[in-house]
Amino acid sequence: MALLERSRRWAVGVSAAVLAALALAVPALAVPALAVPAPAAGVSAAPASGRSVPAPTLLDPAAKYLGLAQDRVPQDAGLLAAAATRLGKAPNLLEYYASFNEEFNAAATRNAWNSGALTLLTWEPYTVSVADIAAGKDDAYLRRFAGQVRAADLPVALNFGHEMNGGWYPWGSAKSKPADFVAAYRHIHQVFQQAGAKKVIWVWTANIVNHVPGVPLEPLYPGDSYVDWIGMSGYNEAWEHWTSADVFGKTVQEVRGFSRKPLLIAETGVDAGPTQATRISELFDYVAKSRDVIGLVYFDYDQRMDWRFETAADSLAAVQRGAAAPQFGFDVRTTALRPAAKHLTR
Repeated sequence: MALLERSRRWAVGVSAAVLAALALAVPALAVPALAVPAPAAGVSAAPASGRSVPAPTLLDPAAKYLGLAQDRVPQDAGLLAAAATRLGKAPNLLEYYASFNEEFNAAATRNAWNSGALTLLTWEPYTVSVADIAAGKDDAYLRRFAGQVRAADLPVALNFGHEMNGGWYPWGSAKSKPADFVAAYRHIHQVFQQAGAKKVIWVWTANIVNHVPGVPLEPLYPGDSYVDWIGMSGYNEAWEHWTSADVFGKTVQEVRGFSRKPLLIAETGVDAGPTQATRISELFDYVAKSRDVIGLVYFDYDQRMDWRFETAADSLAAVQRGAAAPQFGFDVRTTALRPAAKHLTR
């Protein structure tokens, strides 16, 4: 949720999907991949049938992402270390926000990577229109940014134009056409490919549909060829008396009508109050038990409402218990970005 616009939003959200593929029934030579850590306790490494499955990757991990969005993290390595200490486990997905005219922050990406975390960069086109992006009017900036990402030579998850189905952003449904948003997303993807920025995880994040039921998601979706993860942004506010399934369920159902891509809760929080700790525990339990959800990112800010968990001892303890669950967390540095390529022998 962008910091400048939080006062204009409704609550937002997710559930996720895991990809599985049968091994090719032909002789193959696999390109060596990075070493993959053993699955965490309680996480199934293979189906009961005994069929081989692809090794876990950053795109489709065996354990779940433990994500955090917090002021000046991962830009400040000291604050990042303090956040890990507070959680009791190092987060392995760190989200920060950047305007479309900003340069790529390679130092923040390195800080995250050195701590064992992937960066989730939410890229917000406040100052340009998606129609102009699609028309190539910002290509000089895009090529420079893509070149900076390539030069960093580290995986980064890029989340362009999040919550586009809401009406509160300039790129959203009230101010931009779905076709223009899709064209802009695809054009950015193309520029990055042409620039050789290959270590990008492409994220498409919608606001949960509960509060924008009249805006269908499929016309806003760039297509599976352009997207690696489908994110959802959704919050649990006490006055609504919702469970996490209530927050994310309708959106998951709609998304599953047009894609089976992995799902990430890309932005979520629980508002402060007497029931915050209970609802935080329920959120972590929901993600831990959802086979198709690859993780969550907790928005630890006081914006529009106070979502911070560290201001109440019981809420902090609830997050620590959730983070300690064996389903959450893995070192991204020991996990391949994508499945190893397979070359057929003749």
